[in-house]
Formats: sequence, structure tokens, C-alpha cells
Amino acid sequence: MLNQYFNKRSFWLLAIIILTIITYLPTFENEFINYWDNPEYSYIHENQLIKELSFTRIIEYFTQQYDGHYHPLTLVSLAIDYKIGGLSPWQYHFSNLLLHILNLILVYLLILKLTNKSEIALVVAALFAINPLQVESIAWLSERKTLLYAFFFLLSLLSYINYLKKNNIRYYYYALVLFIISLLSKAQAITLSVTIIAIDYYYDRNLISKKVILEKIPFLVLSGLFTIFANIAQRQTQPIDNDPFSFIERAIFASYSFIIYIVKLLIPFKLSAYYPYPLKINGHIPFEYCIYILPVLLIIFMFFYLLKRNKLFVFGILFFTINIFLLLKIFQIPYGTYIMADRYVYIPSIGLFLILAYMLLWLKEKFYKHKLWLFFITILYILFLSTSAFNRCKIWKNDFTFYNDLIKKYPKLHTGWGNRGKAKKQNGNYLGAIEDFSMVIKLQPNFSNAYINRGIVYGITGNLHKSLEDFNRAIEIDPKNAQAFSNRGVAKMNITDFEGALFDFNKAIEINQNYVDAYINKGLLMLNLKNYETAIDNFNSAIKIAPENSNSKKIIRLRDKTIKLLNNDVEQ
Repeated sequence: MLNQYFNKRSFWLLAIIILTIITYLPTFENEFINYWDNPEYSYIHENQLIKELSFTRIIEYFTQQYDGHYHPLTLVSLAIDYKIGGLSPWQYHFSNLLLHILNLILVYLLILKLTNKSEIALVVAALFAINPLQVESIAWLSERKTLLYAFFFLLSLLSYINYLKKNNIRYYYYALVLFIISLLSKAQAITLSVTIIAIDYYYDRNLISKKVILEKIPFLVLSGLFTIFANIAQRQTQPIDNDPFSFIERAIFASYSFIIYIVKLLIPFKLSAYYPYPLKINGHIPFEYCIYILPVLLIIFMFFYLLKRNKLFVFGILFFTINIFLLLKIFQIPYGTYIMADRYVYIPSIGLFLILAYMLLWLKEKFYKHKLWLFFITILYILFLSTSAFNRCKIWKNDFTFYNDLIKKYPKLHTGWGNRGKAKKQNGNYLGAIEDFSMVIKLQPNFSNAYINRGIVYGITGNLHKSLEDFNRAIEIDPKNAQAFSNRGVAKMNITDFEGALFDFNKAIEINQNYVDAYINKGLLMLNLKNYETAIDNFNSAIKIAPENSNSKKIIRLRDKTIKLLNNDVEQ
């Protein structure tokens, strides 16, 4: 009877697609999440690059990094969305969900080609489609790059399998071209060059034969090149200095992440947009993290035990491990202060779900008389995952639902409080913003940016005395903080201490010669003092440094106004 259900492949695949659409329906009501992306490099709302879709602009995408990443095709896709829907979040959510649906279809086709078993392919596609850990990749609009790279990644794997099955070189070239396109969407695609070696193993190819080795060289070279590109791009925006953890400690954290990814994929719990590293106790990481080495060793033992006994099970382990390994942050790449991230398992999860689907099929054959019960348990599990994902989508509704959830999960993490404070400030809730920034200061007394943020809000509310106190404290903590000097200069300007303001603006520029706000503020001061020529010079400097700045039109208007004032003075 179970076969009767699964033989209707198209019906069940359509059912999975419909369930996926229902699961992610809440995302269509979601807004942009502010401050989670670096505002300077915001992917959509503040991204001037995507607001012009032209040949010249597309060339720019391919010749520069953006936000520490080299992913020109991702920028193209966002520019297309902007062309269609402007800054309507709905348009971007629609594209993300469409890509995810296409990816689940490709996952189904990939597993079907590998196993020739529609039952396994359908289960893997369903688990991939509605697992709560996938929500981050779909609901967070900045993760378009994950969905896009995955689409071409899966197409490349399908083409490679066709090459092996049909022995047609054309499919090999298709796989190579699609791999390049995937790399241009996100550097995470570099793992494909090793994934296809796992496919060779699965199909009993001689891995050390000349033909097999030569086939892999172009893939491996491309992976190497894009690894270099990715590292260069990331270090330009996120320099890696003073790593607080040793290599051994990072290896222990990698073991922890590896196991927790598996556990959360199977039983989603305490999902978060951010998983911080643990604090060291007396210079040592908590001992409980070391325990996770044991299950990793067990998986390694299982891998070698099954190496010649069960190729499908081993392939699932290989697929998951190959595609998650570089994201375990043993080498602090990708850079960040988080130990793991839900979005990292988007592609790797396929390997784990393949193992789970295989085990379900084995149980069906082992306990054939109870196959109907197994079918219903599987359906209930999928519905449980879908419901969890549905609710998780609501967390990404807006700044407040998002940061409230982060604070609830990690109340001692200052990031959630600080970003919620910025959201409250933007929303005009200045008292709430001050409370949140004060909590950041309580948690991190020497975090200069918290004093700057609170000082800005004090300034907005007219409490200039406290505003100056906060900026002074920020400078005391970090004497090379250009933002602190620039904002203190604004505060001094508001109390007519023009000499002090000029000193602070000059100091900010001395610290950071590319700090646009300092030039703008100094230009406003000079305009107020009727020193029009100096004001014009500073406005021009700001425009030259950041011609794509969201405030560039406003700066140009200020400069033009100042030029007119200067001309009027000359005429008089």
C-alpha cells in the first residue's frame, strides 16, 4: 500500500511543493531586517549598485567585491528584483521562495538519479524543503546568494551524473560551466569539486585512474582560484586579527558544530540567527565542548566500517561532511564572532536527509507489516518540521520580532540589545533606545560604539550634557574611533563650541581619511560659519569618497547651495 502512494511521484512532489509554499507564506508579510547587515554594505535597501540595471553596472559587479564577498551574479539577481519591484520586500521574498522551490525539485531529481528510488527522493526533497534550519536562507533576503549558488550547484551535480551515466562529454562541460556560475553566486560552491569525487566513489569509479584525475583538475583549479578571491574579499572588509582561540580550541568547536548541526536538523530546538562562541573560564573553553569529539569519532568509525558495506550511507556522510567542513570555522573562515549558522546547512543537509530517508526505507522493508504506521509517522514528522518552520518565518517579520527573539535566546549577548536599540531609535522610540543601549553598556562596559549610539540619541532628545559625556567616554575607551570624534563634534556644534567642533571633525578625518560623515559634518560647520570655500571642499571630498552613498544626492544639493552662496558673496 505504501508503494501505491509513492508510485504517484508527480502527485507527491506537487504536494511537497504546496506544503513548502504554505510553510513559507509568512515571509510575504516580512519587512527588511535592518542593522543585521552592516549598514554600509546593506544588500538591498542601501545598496546603490542594484538600483541601476545596465551593462556598465553589471561589469562593475564582476570587477569588485561587495560586503566581503565576490558574488556578481547575486547582485545581478537583486538588481532584477529591484527593477521589477523597487524596494518592496514582497518581490525579494517571492524570488527567494521561487528559488527554494526550484532547488527542492532539483534535490528530488538528484536523489532519484543517484538511487533510482522515488521513495527516498521524495523524503529527501520534503525534509530539505521544510526543515526549520532552512528558514534563514529563505527569510533573510541577504541570503539570496545561498539560494542562487545552490540552484546552479545542484544543476552542475545533475549534469555530472548524466555525464557518468551517458558517457557524453557534453554533460561534463555543462557541469563545469554550471559550477562556474555557482561560484559567481557564492564562493561556498567550491566544495563541488570534492563532492563530485564522492559521486565517483558512489558509482565505483577508479579514483586514481588517469581519466578520473584529469576530469577533476579544472574543478579543483576553479575551487582554488575562488577560495583566493573569497579570502581577499573578506579580508578587505573583515580583517582577521587577534584570534582569541587556538587551533586546538577551534577543532573542538568544529566537533561541537558538526554534531549540533546534525541534531538541530533532526530535532530543531533553540534556533537562532546567531550562535555566539562560549566565554573562556580562567583562560579555558568550557569542558563540555570537548565531549563532542566522542560522537565525531563514532561517526568516523561508522564511516570506515560501512565503507565497503553500504555505499549510499557512506555517500550521505561524505556529502554532508564535504559541504559543511569548511564552514566549521577551524581556520576562522568564514570570519565572524559566531560559532555556527543555520544557513550553512542549506546544501550539506541533503547528505543527512539521504541517510535518514534510506533508514526509513530500510525500516519499511524490515517491518513490512507495519509500513502504514511508518508512513503516518513520517508524515507527522514532516508536518511537525513544517509547522516549526512556519513559526520560525514569523521571527523574521521585522526588526522587533527578530531582535526580541535573539534577546530571548541570548539575553547576555549585547548584539541583540544594540541592534534593537537602533531599530527603536529609527522608529522614534528614543527612551526605549536609550534603555537598550544602556543594557549594552551594562553587558560590555568598554564597548565604545554603545556609548556613541546612546550619545546620538541623547543629542536627538536635547540632553546635550549626557550626549557629550557618552562621546567623551567612547573616545576614552577608543582614542582612534573616528565616529566618536565626528559625533562629539556635532554635539559641540549644537552648543556653539565651533572651535571644539572643528578640532573633532579634523581629528576624525585624521584617523580615517575616508570617513564620509566627518567631511559632511565639517562642511556643515563651515557653511554655518560662512566659510563657503572650505565647506565646498569638504562636500566634494564626501562625494568623491562615496559617490554611491545613499545621501550623495543630499550632499550634492548642499554643495550646490553653498556654491550659490559663495557666488552671491563674490557678486556683492
